[in-house]
Amino acid sequence: MEPKKLCVIVFSLAGCASYPQPTEKLATSVGTVHGAQEAGAERLPDAALHLRLAEEQNEKATKLMKDGDNERATFMAERARRDGELALALAREDSAKKRAQQASASLTPTPAEGTSGGMQPGTSPSTPATDPTMKSGTSGDPSSTPSTVPGTVPVQPTPSTP
Repeated sequence: MEPKKLCVIVFSLAGCASYPQPTEKLATSVGTVHGAQEAGAERLPDAALHLRLAEEQNEKATKLMKDGDNERATFMAERARRDGELALALAREDSAKKRAQQASASLTPTPAEGTSGGMQPGTSPSTPATDPTMKSGTSGDPSSTPSTVPGTVPVQPTPSTP
């Protein structure tokens, strides 16, 4: 056999044999899939698709590892991990959207809860509301300038005694 061909065969075999088993990558990928399942990825169509792909890729990576094809098993485990992460992210996004909608619904006042007559919360008909954005006089006291809130009676400042 020619020395050149022998070197190519030896290096090819050494390259395959030097690739370690991706047990850690496969374990990480399996953990990511379990996390996505716990987050409810199965009930969302897009997330369920990526979850199913991750499960299939984990099975294929396990088979490739048993067959000794560690390089391909490594890449397959990495693909599975990324699909599992995507399924998990989609499930978390859906959960966050639902919580935001619930929070928004709880903050929106119903017609019975709404304020009336232009009064601000915390004021009574006898105490006019003040506008927090109005500019105050040189004293820095908001009561030193008349109130400009719509629907209220302007309050005239009282003269201070020296």
